[in-house]
Amino acid sequence: MNTPHLSLPGQHEIQSALLYDYGQTWLRIPVQAWLREHKPPTLVVWGRNDPSFIAPGGDAYKRDLPNAEIHQLDAGHFHL
Repeated sequence: MNTPHLSLPGQHEIQSALLYDYGQTWLRIPVQAWLREHKPPTLVVWGRNDPSFIAPGGDAYKRDLPNAEIHQLDAGHFHL
């Protein structure tokens, strides 16, 4: 993965804060319950080689959104 911007000064701290905040945010938002209730049209595009958001995470949307269109790309996290 070539992400030179992540090597800039201060990026380690910024990315760490974002990662911590991301984890805390999902604890406060009942996303899966909302999806089950509202069943919005959904397109999931996932990088099956992402080490942080692994491939089964993309497929898991089918549990709550059986009509979701899911595409697992041969890519990582920053592909799109």
